[in-house]
Amino acid sequence: MQSTTPESTGQENGEEGGGVDPGFLAKVQAKRAVYQAQTQSDKRKREETRAGLGRNNMEDYIAEHQQFIAEQETRNPPPAPEE
Repeated sequence: MQSTTPESTGQENGEEGGGVDPGFLAKVQAKRAVYQAQTQSDKRKREETRAGLGRNNMEDYIAEHQQFIAEQETRNPPPAPEE
């Protein structure tokens, strides 16, 4: 039976056979840490925005937006289809 330890396969310390460069691994881990921090920050910002708006304020915002759209359609009606 063959042993599958790194010493027997020649895959230790970046030797021929598929080793990983430690510098590359460090860069990937650093980028992953930055990405995770940004994700947490974005998640927190979304939660704060939702909490700040509240349900009533959000409904008011939606009503104002719908009114704005209706006013735009009366001021600038969509072009008539060409026949």
